[in-house]
Amino acid sequence: MGLQDTLLWLGVQCLGFLLVGAVTSLLTRALRLRTQAWPFPRPRAAAGWGLSAILAGSLLVSVLFVAVIPPGAGPQQPMNVRSYGPGDVARQAAIALILLGPALLAMRRRGEPWASAGVSRHNLGGALIVGTLLALLSVLSVFFGGEGGPGEVLTSLEGRHFWALLQYIAVGFGEELAFRGYVQTRLVAWLGRWQGWVLASVLMALAHVVQRLTVGGMAPLAALLSAATLIPISLFLGYVMLRTENVVAPGLAHTFADWVGTLG
Repeated sequence: MGLQDTLLWLGVQCLGFLLVGAVTSLLTRALRLRTQAWPFPRPRAAAGWGLSAILAGSLLVSVLFVAVIPPGAGPQQPMNVRSYGPGDVARQAAIALILLGPALLAMRRRGEPWASAGVSRHNLGGALIVGTLLALLSVLSVFFGGEGGPGEVLTSLEGRHFWALLQYIAVGFGEELAFRGYVQTRLVAWLGRWQGWVLASVLMALAHVVQRLTVGGMAPLAALLSAATLIPISLFLGYVMLRTENVVAPGLAHTFADWVGTLG
């Protein structure tokens, strides 16, 4: 994809996320979700621990990728044709645990509850509604946005799609808990609502650079640019977290946004 095509695609993507973001805002207002930053007694210290922990987890995952899949090993098959199985689910769950490990240790060390990372009953019902509707939008975009239509998509479903769904549950909820529930919550408490949201979103997007280098088999500059193209969807998922303050909503949205790439 050339630079002009990339910019055009990014523009369309940004417009789409702005529209869906507006719908999300209206929906969360209609559901009367209560939003208030978690009351960290020392926000700057909490954010410092948060950044350190998530950078450590990202570094561990990057080292694992480099060790298992050296740069230049070549790209994987496209998502819609590659096979998925129990091994893929187990590997992705292990990656999620490695990414989250330092954060979980930091939370235990500092006596921070799960609720401080967006895992609680706070706005849970509304978050389930928002996340489910966003997941449904992702599925409908494939059903009615492709050439074959819903019937062809449904008849093409195979066992691999079940395993792919489990894998992307680990991806979606693992990354959302790490970067949205854990890091963004702390950055918002320290820097402010919008500044913390933007910084956490950019960090999550750029955390995919090594994955592009190894799994994607990209050159360094291409890997950086590819990771940067994730900023719009990262901002959108971060906004969903801002509006719901519960990782269920962005976790569901992230899971199905990835999973629909296996359809077709």
